[in-house]
Amino acid sequence: MLDGHSLVYIFHILIVAPLLFYIGYMKEQVPNQVYVILMAVAVTIALYHSYKLAIIIMKEKPIIKII
Repeated sequence: MLDGHSLVYIFHILIVAPLLFYIGYMKEQVPNQVYVILMAVAVTIALYHSYKLAIIIMKEKPIIKII
């Protein structure tokens, strides 16, 4: 069901993106620009890997079957 790529995507979605978001949200000793950059990177990572994982899942079990 899940190949190596899927596991990488899940790891990035569940671990890396939230960690970057947490660093960007909670750390008070960095300039505001760094907050914005880290949160943007976290959101981008989560969206990109969610999209790639959805593509893999849709190939295995498509919601809509095309003739």
